[in-house]
Amino acid sequence: MNIADAIQFLYPRARPLEDFEVMDESDGKGPFISKWNILLENGKKAPMPSLGELTAAYAASQLPTEEDFRAEAQRRILSVFPDWKQRNNLSRMLELYRKGEANWSTGEQAEIADIEANWSWLKSVRTASNRLKITPPADYTDDKHWPAQPQSRSSA
Repeated sequence: MNIADAIQFLYPRARPLEDFEVMDESDGKGPFISKWNILLENGKKAPMPSLGELTAAYAASQLPTEEDFRAEAQRRILSVFPDWKQRNNLSRMLELYRKGEANWSTGEQAEIADIEANWSWLKSVRTASNRLKITPPADYTDDKHWPAQPQSRSSA
C-alpha cells in the first residue's frame, strides 16, 4: 500500500509535504505519517486515518474510474473506426437514404448492411463500457470483456 496515495484519495486537496508527510526510516517498521496538518472545509484539523482506513482508501484508489472505462471504449472504437471513417459512413448513409431504399442496388444494400453492423458493434462497445462500470473486473482492458471487432467489408 502507498500511504501517500491513500491520503490523496481521502483528501484530494491535500498538498504533500505541506499538509502531510510520509516517511520510512528504514528500520523495518515501514512507512508512517510523520506530519499531519490537513484541514477540513470547516477549518478544523482532519482526523488522521487509521491503518484500516488507509488500506481501504488505497484499494478504492486503485479501482478504475468511469473515465477509465470511457477511455478504453473510445480506444477500441477509434482503433476500428477512426473519426474520418465514422464521418464517411455517416455521409454515405445520408446519400443512400436520400436516394431512397427502393432505388438501392444490391451493392448499396450490402454497403448499408455493413455500415449498420458497424454501428451496432460501436453501440455494443458503449454498452459493455457501461456494464463494466457496475462490477469492474480485475483487468477491464481484457478483450474477453468487450465485443469482438466487426469483420467490416466497407473501406469508407
